[in-house]
Amino acid sequence: MGWFADLNNRLRLLVVLVCAVSAFIFYSKQSQIEAGRDDLAVTEFQKTWLHELLQGWVNNDSNMAFFALNQLVEIDSQYASLNDGLNAHFAKQRSFAAEKDSLTQLSKQMSGASNRLANVISGMQGDLVGKTFFLDTLRSILAAQERQNEDLLDEIELLYLRIERLQEKYRFLQFTTAEGKAVRYYGAVDLGKAHGLGMGSFEGGGVYEGEWRTGTRHGQGTYRWANGDVYEGSYKNGKREGTGDYRFASGERYEGEWKNDLRHGNGRFYSAEGKLLLDGPWKDDKFVRR
Repeated sequence: MGWFADLNNRLRLLVVLVCAVSAFIFYSKQSQIEAGRDDLAVTEFQKTWLHELLQGWVNNDSNMAFFALNQLVEIDSQYASLNDGLNAHFAKQRSFAAEKDSLTQLSKQMSGASNRLANVISGMQGDLVGKTFFLDTLRSILAAQERQNEDLLDEIELLYLRIERLQEKYRFLQFTTAEGKAVRYYGAVDLGKAHGLGMGSFEGGGVYEGEWRTGTRHGQGTYRWANGDVYEGSYKNGKREGTGDYRFASGERYEGEWKNDLRHGNGRFYSAEGKLLLDGPWKDDKFVRR
């Protein structure tokens, strides 16, 4: 927008210069006309004086009269020349007046054009202010979005770190149990063995989810057989031991104590309909009747 403002200032300066030049020419011509009028008045005075001189001397001295006559003729010639010059000045003054009117009209036109240009520039400046406000708002939005993106990147980086730590802690293993069953394991690992929480898929279709210790099921966990049976309870060294619930695929259920992978200790046995059938001690997976 700088070049618009510069153009507007140049147009205004040109208008001022035109007016100043017009005024200077007008007053210069006016001075010349006044000087011509003064010369004409002097010539009139000389002419009158010589005419009186001629009348005074015409009867007494013919030489003086002849001299005065010659002076009068010369003055008449000067008077005619001055009169012609004055008329020419007047003609030039009229011509200058017309030029002055033309310059005045041009000055008005240039002033109008300058005002219109100023209005256009003002409108463009207003439009520029609106666009500048829009750009500032857009920059603010982009800056806020960049900050959100930075926060999101920080969260993603933290998530990757957590994943790396989990990958270091939880790994995939394949091993064989002491009973000779192949296991595909994923979970916590310590010293290259399943240790902590994890899930193992056993050969034959069984799946165990729960606690492990040095490669064996140990602690609380759930084992699901391929036939639909489910055990949920305590393990020790890879065997059911402690308390646990065994739900058969047929619907029957045992709740009680276990030892060496067998029902052993106090326990209850329910039918598929939920009716209590046996309640008392168990030994080596059999109910002990009293």
